[in-house]
Amino acid sequence: MIAAPGLAAERLEDLPALAAQRASALTAGHPGPESVQYLALPMLAHQLQLALLPVPYKGSAPLLKDLAGGHIDLAVVASPAGVAAAAHGRVKLLAHLSQWLASEAGGRAPPLASWAGWFVPRTVPEPASQWLRQALHDALAAPRAARALQALGSPVPALAAQEGFAERFARDAQRFNPRQEQAEDVPAPNAGHGR
Repeated sequence: MIAAPGLAAERLEDLPALAAQRASALTAGHPGPESVQYLALPMLAHQLQLALLPVPYKGSAPLLKDLAGGHIDLAVVASPAGVAAAAHGRVKLLAHLSQWLASEAGGRAPPLASWAGWFVPRTVPEPASQWLRQALHDALAAPRAARALQALGSPVPALAAQEGFAERFARDAQRFNPRQEQAEDVPAPNAGHGR
């Protein structure tokens, strides 16, 4: 969770008092509907007991630009984007949500985690799927790719982890469905906000 440079908050716990002083809800950008960042907003609003007006964007780049310019108050972005923008002084880092949600302040909620995966149609023959799986593993294990993943706090996935990806995808889909429904109950942003 990051904030505009001029926002009078240094951590998430400062937001309820700030919101109480304002006539309108705090605006909170996210990089798109159905993203893990979008799903985090209602959890944060509930835990902090404050109203957040979600503002959808088409990705993090325009979101970060508007946040740095003070056009919105807050944003939930992927850790690499938020940490980099805060390191350059363009925004303020309020919290790493994976840590905050799991803490007492965050209600010890299960952390939201994102992942990336490659999908192929079911009609792809198994030998081709195995070849693609091995090629992906080899590419991710290349020293440059491994260093980049580790710098982001992500381990290089093992082939065994790739084998279990379909099961994880199914588990996460069930786990996120209630959060998706909760997120859909949040009021839509005013027209003209976001990009």
